[in-house]
Amino acid sequence: MSRPKNPNNNYFNQSVEDAIHQYNLSTNDAEKNKLFRIIYPALFKVAEVWYNKIKPTYVELPMEDLQADCLCFLVQKMHMVKEGKGKAFSYLTVTARNYYIQQNMIAYRKKLKGYSLDALPDTFDIEDVETDRVQQMESNAALFDSFMEYMEENFGAMFPTKSQSKFGEFLIPKLKENLLIMDSNRRQMLNEIASESGIDRGVVTKHLSKVASQFSAFKKYYVEFGKKPEFEKKLQLTKSDKGYIIKNYKHYSKKFGLEAMARQLGVEYEVVKNWVSQRETLPH
Repeated sequence: MSRPKNPNNNYFNQSVEDAIHQYNLSTNDAEKNKLFRIIYPALFKVAEVWYNKIKPTYVELPMEDLQADCLCFLVQKMHMVKEGKGKAFSYLTVTARNYYIQQNMIAYRKKLKGYSLDALPDTFDIEDVETDRVQQMESNAALFDSFMEYMEENFGAMFPTKSQSKFGEFLIPKLKENLLIMDSNRRQMLNEIASESGIDRGVVTKHLSKVASQFSAFKKYYVEFGKKPEFEKKLQLTKSDKGYIIKNYKHYSKKFGLEAMARQLGVEYEVVKNWVSQRETLPH
């Protein structure tokens, strides 16, 4: 059973997501202007929220000016949002976060060298600095967004008990707020969930550990195959699974080939195929 969508996001809701997709597809200036009036307040809020979270203290610009620069940068990056490739909210919030971090790093390095930001050439581009890190953050945003969708699509199965379901209802908004699981302050998040939900702190820890384990398996599968797995199937082979394949696998057999192995073990086909292809002792 899928988890119902949260209607409480009052500044970047589904109407903003839809407006961004329509804006990117539109070739009509009047229509784009109308859509932008829907999009602008959300982008303004994203720039404001992430300024307050990052607090780029080394940047020698007034707060309003730096937020305005970030807003312009977000507008320039809107064309990167593609329907079916993740949520605009996830991509643009990570983009804003990255913008402030990069600007602060630039300002800090110039400060160490005795320069001010005014010394930077007009042609300087934020993307010239640590491009690999920017790409990694964007990749992490796509991974995170896919896992959030995975949890919401399989909410009933991932959180089957009453306690787990209540925990999940508080966890998902917290994860969205922190954007990336690997960047979350786990202890603070656990304390907040326990306090707000009334669930025992030890039980919260237990539930989160289970989700973290599921995320690790999800990440491994997603990175390897570039897509979400089916929830009903395992994401990786167990030791006994591998032993069974070694003993029974036959490349051209309908009963013991790749597809049959995947069905028998309840594992994604790609997982079995990839593992077999890496085994020199098995026929390919």
